[in-house]
Amino acid sequence: MKNQMTLIALLCLPVVLVACGGGGGGGDAAAPVVPTSSSGTTTVSPASNDFTGSVTKLLDTNDLRGGMFSKGLSLVANASDLVQTVNGAVTKFSVNSLAGSYGVKEMHGDQWYAVGRWNKGTATVGFTKNITLADANAAHYLIYHPATSSYGTTLAGAKLSCADMHTTKPSTDSTITSATISNATLAVKADGTVDAAFTITADSSSGKVARQFAGSAVWANSAYAAVNLGLDGGSADTKNGSLMVGAHAANQIMVGGTYSLGGHPAVYSLVCKVTS
Repeated sequence: MKNQMTLIALLCLPVVLVACGGGGGGGDAAAPVVPTSSSGTTTVSPASNDFTGSVTKLLDTNDLRGGMFSKGLSLVANASDLVQTVNGAVTKFSVNSLAGSYGVKEMHGDQWYAVGRWNKGTATVGFTKNITLADANAAHYLIYHPATSSYGTTLAGAKLSCADMHTTKPSTDSTITSATISNATLAVKADGTVDAAFTITADSSSGKVARQFAGSAVWANSAYAAVNLGLDGGSADTKNGSLMVGAHAANQIMVGGTYSLGGHPAVYSLVCKVTS
């Protein structure tokens, strides 16, 4: 199944993700070697007022996977044919592309991962053509280097601090003006299990809404993503998002995925590092 995409069309959230093969070999492969500058394809970026957020470095394009999420659509694919503009916006990977007079909001990341929200222009997401983008119909992406099972040994039992936390704004009817992530905790076990928990706080026209998410992921190889991010202690069958485990710099790990607030999707990322 190398270089093959898995696409699932959903009538509504919760989100379902299915992993597909390829994208960097077996689970014990070495973490990608990241150059000091990206070798990714870049294009000239449009007007800066169409963008918010920033990335510290462009992605290293070696062995990337990516998720793309919008209302009723969720996919995980090898992030081949990546295009990232000079300001850090990802405008194409696999069969997903952004065209026209476009905008990308809440950009964040570095050479290891990137998140953002397509909210202006025309998008192709999977096999769905010509999606007209807006705040209420945005498409959210997460691109990352999959972690390997060696992280279960190198980080197991260590105290991890998650200072770098980021989320895009949920696609909505504009009642939500912004969203933040806080109170993140992350634990890595020797068997490759990663436990994560965090709080999403959304500012809306009716005030603040806070929701707690928690879940665990076990990766047997670099392609797997878990569909077990629960909301406010919901039952095991109540899935409100995904938890994918990504590589990062020495003594660090990245987790991210999608979540839902009131049926509206968004993506999040956490970079956590070993503290002394």
